[in-house]
Order: sequence, then structure tokens, then C-alpha cells
Amino acid sequence: MEVEHKAPSKLIVHNIYEVNAEDLIFDAMSSSAQMPLFWCDGYLFTIVAIDLNGKVLNDFLNGIVHWEEVTYCKFPKFQKEIDGSNGVYKFRVLDATNYHPHKDFIKWLKDKSNNKDEINK
Repeated sequence: MEVEHKAPSKLIVHNIYEVNAEDLIFDAMSSSAQMPLFWCDGYLFTIVAIDLNGKVLNDFLNGIVHWEEVTYCKFPKFQKEIDGSNGVYKFRVLDATNYHPHKDFIKWLKDKSNNKDEINK
């Protein structure tokens, strides 16, 4: 059997929100989808993907990934777990340092962070 890996060539993020760490963790805690927390190069973030149907599915098959939403905060140091709700909940944090779409997004975000108006254009 032949196995092929086809990395995405483009990432489209439809909505980007900067919040404080407490709000990000609360959002992850209150989400019915149990969103994972990712960390990469000094940022903690969650991703909401778009359902793969119609044009988005066609884009995906052609190497274009869509994220509906990214919510992030600056978080200088990686932690494997973060407490939420005064220690009642523990959230696992995935180190996305070596996940290229995530790393490329954070690099883009850092480049744009000096001009907040550029981020949600």
C-alpha cells in the first residue's frame, strides 16, 4: 500500500480573538465541544474548525484548510496542564511547536500583532 502525506498549502482563519488567559480557559471549560488548548511559541489558543462540506471540502482536498475561529492569549511558558475553575478542572495543553499549520499561524499572528487592525481584515 502506498501512503502519501499532503500538508496543507494555505490556512484561512475567519475570526481571530485575543482574550486574557482566564477567559480562554473558561471558554474551553464551558464549550460543549471540549476544545483542546494548544500552545506554540508563547501563545495559548483554541481552534474551531469548519465542517467539511461544499466549498470548504473542495478547498480541503486542494490543500486549503479553514479555521472558523481562533481565540488566543499570550502565554509565555508551556505547561502540560492548566487548572480551570479554581482547580476543579484540569486541561491538557498540546504543544503545537512542531505542528506546521499551528506554528505558521502563530508566526503570522506575531508579525501582525503590532497592528491589531491587520489581524481581522
